[in-house]
Amino acid sequence: MSNYEFPYSLPVWVHTGKNTVQTSAAVSDALPDEVQQDAVLVLVGVTPPAPNGLYLGVGNVWRYVAPFDILNMAVFRGYEVSVYHDLAVDVVPNQTSFVAYRNGVEIYIPSIIRATDKALYTTVRVIDAMLDETGKIPTELLPIATTTSLGAVQIDPDSALSVSPEGVLSVDSSKLDKVNYDLSVSLPFAPAKDEVVFYQNLPADGTYFGGTAICEGSSPTSVVFTVTLDGVVVGTISFTDGLGTVSLTLTAVAADQALAVTLSTDVPQAVTKFAFNLVFKRN
Repeated sequence: MSNYEFPYSLPVWVHTGKNTVQTSAAVSDALPDEVQQDAVLVLVGVTPPAPNGLYLGVGNVWRYVAPFDILNMAVFRGYEVSVYHDLAVDVVPNQTSFVAYRNGVEIYIPSIIRATDKALYTTVRVIDAMLDETGKIPTELLPIATTTSLGAVQIDPDSALSVSPEGVLSVDSSKLDKVNYDLSVSLPFAPAKDEVVFYQNLPADGTYFGGTAICEGSSPTSVVFTVTLDGVVVGTISFTDGLGTVSLTLTAVAADQALAVTLSTDVPQAVTKFAFNLVFKRN
């Protein structure tokens, strides 16, 4: 079993005997050999036959009580999950519940759960206290998504991504041209002085973001490349002892402008390779 909780503020109420305990479901990619009585667990494994979903520890077995899709809804829409088993007295479940399960199978909302019924019941209802005035979970209750865990994300309004009111992610093709583009050059040889090592017409209007440079070998003096835009000098790319510096006065650039890089100095014999990268953002 993993040692972290289900990564959201999801209350799970376990009703057993005459007691009610609020807890959080642990996450596991397999059902553990050790069963913890009245513990709740979210199975997210991919190995059959156990289906993904919510499990309750009963005796020496893990009992399936609700499917995984309802847990996702519970997380993102602010629902409360309640599990009932081995009751000492009859219980009337909250009638604001909108779905119920008996031994993991969906049923109509029961008006009463009998103590003599040894089945496991699960109900799901909306928790108004968890929702803000717009009916959504407050941002502070959601963790930030990472590359390894689910969570809340925000979409940059200038990006090509958009989200519908139903939460559907899509790509706005009208914004696809506004992504960054790089001009990358790698020279596996030492060029000759006054040699044009790069020439390209810029693909779109944009803004210069910055650049990086590096070379192989050491030199007591700088090796300098001159950068021009439509024949006008706009800066230099210089290399000294393996490190490169990009110094350009560029700001806004226009489509089809000619960007050229020319070697302005001699190259010492000890220096053999050069590489530089210039980054632009499309308007």
